[in-house]
Amino acid sequence: MIDVSDVIERTGPGGKRPVAGPRRPPLAGRAVRAWVAVWVVGCVLVLVGCQGGGSGYEGPAPVVEFDSVSMQVRMPLDRYGTSPAEERLLVGARLVEYRNCMTQAGVDPAWLDPDEVIAEALTREELMPDWAFGFWNADYMAENGFEGPPARQRNAESFSPEHLQAMEDPQSAFSQAWNLCSSAGSVKFAPVDDGMILAKWEVFVQGYRESNDKAEGDGRWKAALKEWSDCLAGKGYPPPGDWAGFVLPEDTPAEVQAKSHVDSAQCSDDMGTARKLAQVEAEYQMVYIAEHEAELSEIQRMARELVAEAEALVEEAGFSW
Repeated sequence: MIDVSDVIERTGPGGKRPVAGPRRPPLAGRAVRAWVAVWVVGCVLVLVGCQGGGSGYEGPAPVVEFDSVSMQVRMPLDRYGTSPAEERLLVGARLVEYRNCMTQAGVDPAWLDPDEVIAEALTREELMPDWAFGFWNADYMAENGFEGPPARQRNAESFSPEHLQAMEDPQSAFSQAWNLCSSAGSVKFAPVDDGMILAKWEVFVQGYRESNDKAEGDGRWKAALKEWSDCLAGKGYPPPGDWAGFVLPEDTPAEVQAKSHVDSAQCSDDMGTARKLAQVEAEYQMVYIAEHEAELSEIQRMARELVAEAEALVEEAGFSW
């Protein structure tokens, strides 16, 4: 058992998992499905009793997939959007679109090697692990940490010094072309992370919000968090009262932070916490799907069309994915 009392601060209730985070619902900027506050780091868990429960869903257990290789969680609503591979395709198509637009404007795209940048975007698989239901897979956490394997960052290093300087001048031909080719009016395959892919995406996003909000009030959700929190208490973390918020200060030694992440994931694995939470939320998603089947099916149809057009553009440009 480790003594963490000297590095753990308690935080009061009121924390709420945000509506933006690393989990991106397909076609909704993946930034709308939020991080569930079941972490040892930076979280607040509302654990007052176990009132509530019952989604009203009647049917077979919803299918929830935990992929321990890609570290992604696939929920019922996800099938109406795009897969991670299709999202990479859309990013690649956007880059091809941008390159073509810049070329037509008489300005080169600025990358040192445009083809390499596009090819890499189409093939890399560096998704952030999906912690929407808290840390899980302790073996992965121990090996890779909560951010996963180091991502390959190109960004600024992909641009020449001349273009980086030109970006600072709003009157330069490059800056004007950049603004034109990055504007919504000039973009068909809008940047995925900007959440602008579909005009009708709000009903899709709302499904994640509503199902999560309702799940958090479900007695089964609260019971699962209580089990997880009790497990952490058994590992030396302060036991919860009416609430528990374990926040490690910024100056906490890296090895203590890393161990807290592994402990959190191990408790989740032992208690089945992440899977229990996902199953509860999946029920509420199924209820939402039944209420909005027509709108979601239209989004799914539009997604399929967009993916097909992106594939054609990428292949015409000579790339594979």
